[in-house]
Amino acid sequence: MRRIAFITAFPPNKKSAGQNLTLALLKSLSKNFEIDLYVIDHNKDDVGFIYQNLKLFNFKISKFERILNTIFLIFLHPLFTNRFNIFKALKLRKLITLNNYDAVVFNFSQIFLYSLFIPSKTKIYIVHDVIYQLFDRKRIPIFKYFISKFTFFSEKLILSLMKGKIVVLNYKDYELVKNLYGLKSYIGRVLLDDAILSLDYSNLELENSISLFASWKRKENQEMFFYFFEKIYPHLDNSVKVYIIGSGISEEMEKYITGKKNVVKIGFVENPYIYIAKSKIMFAVLFKGAGIKVKVLESLACGTYVIGNEVSFEGIDFD
Repeated sequence: MRRIAFITAFPPNKKSAGQNLTLALLKSLSKNFEIDLYVIDHNKDDVGFIYQNLKLFNFKISKFERILNTIFLIFLHPLFTNRFNIFKALKLRKLITLNNYDAVVFNFSQIFLYSLFIPSKTKIYIVHDVIYQLFDRKRIPIFKYFISKFTFFSEKLILSLMKGKIVVLNYKDYELVKNLYGLKSYIGRVLLDDAILSLDYSNLELENSISLFASWKRKENQEMFFYFFEKIYPHLDNSVKVYIIGSGISEEMEKYITGKKNVVKIGFVENPYIYIAKSKIMFAVLFKGAGIKVKVLESLACGTYVIGNEVSFEGIDFD
């Protein structure tokens, strides 16, 4: 059986869309490949599942290492450098050389720098978001120009140095990579969670409810949350129930919804699609962000209408 080294910036689990996509991809790949999973991450999140034919190597990055990386690589945006460590890069090089993999996959551009230390192999780079687009939308008038140009320079340099196939997840990002950086990329498939396919609709009763589903640590999702409760919630009929689904609900958010009628905090659950499928609407109006919005795809796959804007639906082809 062929072997793959799969290097990721975030542990595969169900706590965010990108991590859940990684989980689904590893599950699919492990059917035909032996996979060594290298998680290079400074968070305390755990790997969601260990599939057959999959081994785990966890490289933790401390806060001190992150600061040093940012200082020594000050000419690049910290998002691309704070997970990089020269000693871990040399250790990774040694492991990959010893194991003689058929291919090396780099998942998330935050860890692409490690590729420079990996011997010549078949290399695949999975770009979940074009980061420049994310920062170009930041509403910081004084620093916006500097930050967006700095991000543009960093991302262009890093992607240009990569020797292998760049894979994006939608046609919009394919066009961005081509037009911004003059680079060729390939469009990969977005694999949806198996839990959506296994929903038993015969036992699900449609409710007069609205779902908000997100990784709530992300600022663009917090902005959506407060926009909903300031602009939309006051006009809802008293019979409408509101589900708040996903990890990372802050203390401020909890206080904000305390006492609000018909608002149900679900938080993180392994199968959020039960709540989404029985809701009439998924609210997903976003003002920032990049890449394809997986929660929109998942909601549509559940048969739930989505209220969104241009940012919500970008990258999704509707025929």
